[in-house]
Amino acid sequence: MRRVLACAVVMAFAPAAADPARPAKGFWRALVQPGARWVLHDKLPGSRDALAIETYDVRKVGGAEIARLRWTFDDGTRHRDVGPTAAGGGFRQLAVSAAGLYLLPADLDGARLAAALRGAPTHADPPATVDATAQTHNRYLHVADGGLACFGEAPPDAGCDGEYGSCDGELCVAGDGIVSVSGRWAPGDTTFHR
Repeated sequence: MRRVLACAVVMAFAPAAADPARPAKGFWRALVQPGARWVLHDKLPGSRDALAIETYDVRKVGGAEIARLRWTFDDGTRHRDVGPTAAGGGFRQLAVSAAGLYLLPADLDGARLAAALRGAPTHADPPATVDATAQTHNRYLHVADGGLACFGEAPPDAGCDGEYGSCDGELCVAGDGIVSVSGRWAPGDTTFHR
């Protein structure tokens, strides 16, 4: 239920797309642009929390564009790197090829990176809806009109006692990049969006 509510909130605040069509081929390319930076805010009343996600070490490997991601949380008094945590699902490197989007560990390089890029992408290009099931390891991707694609993990309710907050995590992307991060993929287990 939280995931549905978070996605509805994100869609309400997401920048309007010029064309209300579904995401097109090349949709993921915004995520690997040199110097890209997305600042997301916790919109709870009184919150000054912000999450900045930016690309660095952008390079080309074969037919794929690769970028590392830096995740920085600012609570109004201090900045801290939250990349090694569950923020964004713990991925700190991504690749985009004609096949789609690859979510990769930060330390993947050289021959291991090339091998990963020969495999299937994490998400196809253009994005296509995938429901969370046991076969997908409870990972999903939902595509919405207006050019928004949200992906994440949604463990079955039976496996989540809620003791430590949300059990699911989600990241939403529009044609110009990241528009929200929520659940356990966000610092404080909340929703950050533009």
